[in-house]
Amino acid sequence: MRGHLSKAADVFSYGVLLLEFFHGEHIAVVKARRAAALPRHGGGAPGSLPLVVPASCPRHLRNLMVACIAPEPAGRPTFEQVGCLGYSYRNRIAART
Repeated sequence: MRGHLSKAADVFSYGVLLLEFFHGEHIAVVKARRAAALPRHGGGAPGSLPLVVPASCPRHLRNLMVACIAPEPAGRPTFEQVGCLGYSYRNRIAART
């Protein structure tokens, strides 16, 4: 499905957007920095590096991001599932306060 618009591609984009919020910058900058830090001369190709969820990310959001950026479109949740998870997490957080 490379190059095709689909609901699964939208979910992937949403996962990348969440990653950018947690990294605090565009994901391309994060990947370029990681590539330059590789021990090989000249670093690695940023496009070949996997997306990494920051360690500071809460587990429930980490799980959501990993699901959204799954390599296979069929392995990604639907937006309906993402919305249900969001409400569930919000309610859990509200119950703690």
